[in-house]
Amino acid sequence: MYEFSTKLGKEEVLVLNKFHTFKKSRWVMIVIGLLFVVLGIIMFFDAENTAQKIVSLIFIVVLGGGYPFLIYGIVRFVVWLQIRSSTAISDDNKIEFCFNSEEVTVKSNKPDMTTTTNARWNLVYKAYETKTHYFFYISNMQAYIIPKESIKAGSCEGFSALVKEKLGGKFKYK
Repeated sequence: MYEFSTKLGKEEVLVLNKFHTFKKSRWVMIVIGLLFVVLGIIMFFDAENTAQKIVSLIFIVVLGGGYPFLIYGIVRFVVWLQIRSSTAISDDNKIEFCFNSEEVTVKSNKPDMTTTTNARWNLVYKAYETKTHYFFYISNMQAYIIPKESIKAGSCEGFSALVKEKLGGKFKYK
C-alpha cells in the first residue's frame, strides 16, 4: 500500500499546468512555433520593401520564438482566474491518496465538504512521473497532482513499479 497526503492549492495547479503545457504537449508547442517561423520566412522572401521585411522578422522572433512563452503567460492568467473563482482550489483542501494493487482511493477534505472516491486502476486515463511529481490523469485535461515529497507510506520506487505494472504503456516518465 502506498499513501500520499497533499493539498490542492495554487502552486500545485500551476505545476500541473506547466507540466501539461511544456512536457506533455511539447511537440504541439514545437510544431506550432516552427510553423510561425516558416510562415515568417515565406513572408520575408515575399516582401516587396524593407518595412515588410522588418515586419516578417518581428513575426519570426515574436511568434516563432515567443509562442511557448505567450502560451505559458495565457495559461498562467487563465489558471489565476480559475483559482480566484474556485473553492476547490485552496491551501485548506487536503487530499489523501491510497494506492494498492486493486484500487485507487482519493479522499478530499475541504472546509465544508469531504469526498471519497474509490476507483479501479483501469479508470486511470494516463499517468506521468517527473523528478518531483506524479500526475494521474482521469481525462485528457484533468489530473490529480501528487508531489513525491508527500509520500507517507511506501517508497516512490515501489510506487512507480506498482503504477508501471497496473498501467503499462499508459505510465510514462517525463
